[in-house]
Amino acid sequence: MADLSTAFLAAYGIELPEGTDLTPLIQFAIEQSIAICADDFAAEITATINFVEQQLNSNGIFY
Repeated sequence: MADLSTAFLAAYGIELPEGTDLTPLIQFAIEQSIAICADDFAAEITATINFVEQQLNSNGIFY
């Protein structure tokens, strides 16, 4: 992810100083994202599964 981030920034003309390690920042962002979603992710996954199942069924796809 750090390599991808560095390449993404470089594509927009943003060069990071030599030796910059984005790994701690990325790890922190992922951990915070998980914490923010911790209380409702299960309900959202269930809702998504139900929606997809309804869409499949309404298009004649049954499993």
